[in-house]
Amino acid sequence: MKKITYFAAAMLLAALVTIVFAKANSTYSVDNETTVTIGDVQFNVPGGTDGHIVVGGYGTYNGDVTGAVGSITINGQTFGYNTPTRVTIDEHNSVRATWTGVIVVTDQNIVY
Repeated sequence: MKKITYFAAAMLLAALVTIVFAKANSTYSVDNETTVTIGDVQFNVPGGTDGHIVVGGYGTYNGDVTGAVGSITINGQTFGYNTPTRVTIDEHNSVRATWTGVIVVTDQNIVY
């Protein structure tokens, strides 16, 4: 019985380690639905190594991030999960960005 208990505990530990390592590397996407070049989209990982994706104009851009992302930064402007945010790209352009699993950039707005 003691061997079965140790075996079960070892299997549980192995399963937990596998789950932790499986979550350690995640693929993130930025779906730019505008024609504006967004630039560097940073994935802020608390206590870890931040990741980033360079986003050009219209299209979907993918990248890998190690660790759990806590917030997103675009052009020096940080926002959290499920918080639609107006992001100023330059003196003439701003976009609306939302992080809901995929970072979606929509609603191009020209500012003069």
